[in-house]
Amino acid sequence: AGQRVVVSGGPDITAETGILPSGTFCHDATLETDGATELELYTVDGNGSVSEAVVVEVSHDSSAPMPIDPTCSGSARRECTETEVCSSGGDDDCDGFEDACDSDCNGCQDDAFEPNDGPIAVPYLPGRGAYDLELCPCRPDWFAFFAQEGERIRVRADFDSAEMNLNLRLYPAAAPEGSNYVDSAFGSGDSEEIDYTAEASGIYYLNVYVFSTDEDAKRGSYTLSVL
Repeated sequence: AGQRVVVSGGPDITAETGILPSGTFCHDATLETDGATELELYTVDGNGSVSEAVVVEVSHDSSAPMPIDPTCSGSARRECTETEVCSSGGDDDCDGFEDACDSDCNGCQDDAFEPNDGPIAVPYLPGRGAYDLELCPCRPDWFAFFAQEGERIRVRADFDSAEMNLNLRLYPAAAPEGSNYVDSAFGSGDSEEIDYTAEASGIYYLNVYVFSTDEDAKRGSYTLSVL
């Protein structure tokens, strides 16, 4: 279904890049002017699962020769096409989405909270109420909440389970990956609900994604209620 790499750290904001056909990836990172730059790398798979972080340190070597292709627009992009070839079944334009998951091919129109497919610049919901949302193939939704210690975070997702089976996970914003979630909802009906009392003040991320064992690019509408 596709796979992407999230790169966080250094002077740049967090960025996301697709994995190239060769299985590698290329990311142009701005380095700190003094000392080493620490970067955290995560992979995000087709159903929105985020891996544990891999931490790397990069230092500028002023004595190193200039590479032939110093940026990702050089040799790395030669593996990619300008636009997705929707009959290929692959990820031709290297955006991290194969044909079934690429909006250029499946025609899915996401909701106004996009882009929120990963734990990157996650949008806050305006407040309590019900929000009518759309989940496109292989593009999970992420939303942010601020909660004081002891405050209750209660959200419910209503959907048609014949169309797609949604799951919910709630993460601390400082570690939104792997099994670090503080609450979850993995049922099999037409709704999922999280009711969590914050153990510490801070930002929390809600991850809404389609449960699918075969990554079959399901899509559909759902209503997210902040209660």
